[in-house]
Amino acid sequence: MRDPDNWKKGIPVDSYVGSLHRHYMDVWLWNQGYQEEMTESIHDSLCAIVFNAHGLLFELLRSEDVESQDV
Repeated sequence: MRDPDNWKKGIPVDSYVGSLHRHYMDVWLWNQGYQEEMTESIHDSLCAIVFNAHGLLFELLRSEDVESQDV
C-alpha cells in the first residue's frame, strides 16, 4: 500500500489513465454479470475511478497553470 498522501508528490498521467481503465473494466464486468471475473469489489472500483478522474483532472489543470505562467 502507498502512503495516503503520496498523490501530493505527483502521479504521472499515464498511471492515472491505466488505473482508470483497469477499474472501469471491473465496473464493466460487474454490469455484464461477470462478477466472478472482477479483481475487486464494485464499491472499491467506483471509488478508484473517482480518485483517478480527480487526480487526472488535477494534473491537467496543474499543467495548464504552469503553461500559462510561462507566457
